[in-house]
Parts: sequence; structure tokens; C-alpha cells
Amino acid sequence: MNTKIIYLVGYMGAGKTTVGERLANLLGETVYDTDKMIIEKEGCSIQDIFSRYGEEHFRHLETEILKETSMLKGVITTGGGMVLKEENRELMKSSGTVIFLECNPMVIFSRIKGDAERPLLQNKNEIEFSSLYEKRKPYYEKSAHIIIDTSNSSIDEVVSEIEKRLNRR
Repeated sequence: MNTKIIYLVGYMGAGKTTVGERLANLLGETVYDTDKMIIEKEGCSIQDIFSRYGEEHFRHLETEILKETSMLKGVITTGGGMVLKEENRELMKSSGTVIFLECNPMVIFSRIKGDAERPLLQNKNEIEFSSLYEKRKPYYEKSAHIIIDTSNSSIDEVVSEIEKRLNRR
């Protein structure tokens, strides 16, 4: 298993960005956020990309950014839908260690409801939100080398658990 790159995957609001920043700092590595890289490259928000070009175009951009980041060293935080394409799952699994930050969808919903920057959250109630999570969960599980539940843990507890699990390998 390659620990040169650590990929964090999981549903929106599971803690990937915050955990990734703290983990990279602890390990003395750089953190790369694929969503931020897409925004920088495209010069507009993810919400704008979705509304102007559609989800399929956004998923293509994700794959292109993932190909770039798979050549780097550090912690890579991914968008919630990164695992939907088999090509992405295979690339992550073969080029690094993939950690699925699992979280109860109701916990996530309470964390991020009202966040206008999340296009797939718009106009969704708790049931629709949970349904999308359940559809994606098998893809997160298929892609992961390690699964860590973030539902009732602090950021420090999650980072400590990741460090322990990485050191056992």
C-alpha cells in the first residue's frame, strides 16, 4: 500500500477538508483540495460549473484534477462525488491510501444544511439527502483501504485514528 499519497473520500460535510488540513499539518505534508483546484482552474465556483455546464462536465474536471494530483505527495481531499467513476476509484487505490470518512447522513445534514455552496444539497430534504448518501456509500467503501467513522468524533480524534491506522500498515 502506497502512503506517499493519502486520499480522503466521503460524503459532503463528512470532514474531509478539515481533517485533511489537520492531518497534512501533523504529517508535515501538503494538502491538496480537488474542489479548490477545480475552482482555481475554471475561475468560477462549483455551483456555477454545475449550472452552466452540468454535473457530467464537473465529473470530467474531477478526473482531470485527480490525474494531476496522483503524481504528487501529500494529503488529497476529494469532492463527495469523486468515487462515482470507476476510473477515479482505481486511480486513487493504485496511487495512494484511500481513507473513507464515514459519517451518519443525519449528522452531516445538520452540519451543512443551508450551505449555498453545495449544489447537490440545494432543495433537498433530509430523506433525499440520506438517499443520495446511501447510493454513494458502496462506492466510498469499494474505494477505501481504511474506513473511519467521523459521526461522533472530534477532528483531533479522527486525525489520531488515521495516524494510528497508517502506522499499523
